[in-house]
Amino acid sequence: MTISTRSWCSSGSWQPWAASFGVVALLLAALGIYGVMSQAVTRRNREIGIRMALGAEPGNVLWMMLRESLAMLGIAPPIGTTRGGGWH
Repeated sequence: MTISTRSWCSSGSWQPWAASFGVVALLLAALGIYGVMSQAVTRRNREIGIRMALGAEPGNVLWMMLRESLAMLGIAPPIGTTRGGGWH
């Protein structure tokens, strides 16, 4: 039995697999963020209705929810990366 000098890792055939896993990870992360934001809007549905009834502009209410999501997007990835051991 002979040992092959060409390994699976050096042939470059792992790159499509790594890219596929990366795409799936991004899709799952986006789905998770969508779920969290959907829950946040549902939780604040009454507050949003009251603001609109008192005369708040729809753009202001939308910006209020977008600020919350942007804060989550700015804070969560660094925390998750450091807690998950991504920074070596």
